[in-house]
Amino acid sequence: MNIFKSIKRNITKRNVIHSILEKDQQNIDVVNIHRINLNNVGDFYCAPHQLF
Repeated sequence: MNIFKSIKRNITKRNVIHSILEKDQQNIDVVNIHRINLNNVGDFYCAPHQLF
């Protein structure tokens, strides 16, 4: 059962990475410096740019 959760988590992380990379990047007076750790899903769902 845990293997299925792990696989689903990996698929979710991959989808989030692709959706972020496909978007147009803009700088509208806000600079976001963020280190992405591929092993930490919080980096994708709680990134600073999502708070503004």
